[in-house]
Amino acid sequence: DYWQPTETVAWGPQGRGRWCADCHKCWRTCFSQWRSLAMLRVWIEESQENREEWVQMRTAFLSIVAEGGSQKIHRAAVDRRLAVLKWSFGFLSVPFGPFVVERLSGMQGLPAPSNLVQMVVGGVP
Repeated sequence: DYWQPTETVAWGPQGRGRWCADCHKCWRTCFSQWRSLAMLRVWIEESQENREEWVQMRTAFLSIVAEGGSQKIHRAAVDRRLAVLKWSFGFLSVPFGPFVVERLSGMQGLPAPSNLVQMVVGGVP
């Protein structure tokens, strides 16, 4: 697993806002040429499409980070990974973006079937 709940979060450089180190590196690699870190937050909050683009780009970036290695990650590598992820998710007919997992036991009634990708009952898909 990439994230371990018992680990301490590594934060970005001092004085650069409250960004974890990985999100800061993703911004530096993929967005710093077009917008400052402060404007990135504004851009992310501006629309759902921007938020989804950020999540997709961050997912592509972190998937490269998770592979390990000490090489610097370049924007071109993130763009290639993003294209592969978009194709893979599309091939599987699975949305590629933010999603929410909610226990059915805590819901009032059942969700609309059109909103479901996969329903897990009793912990077994």
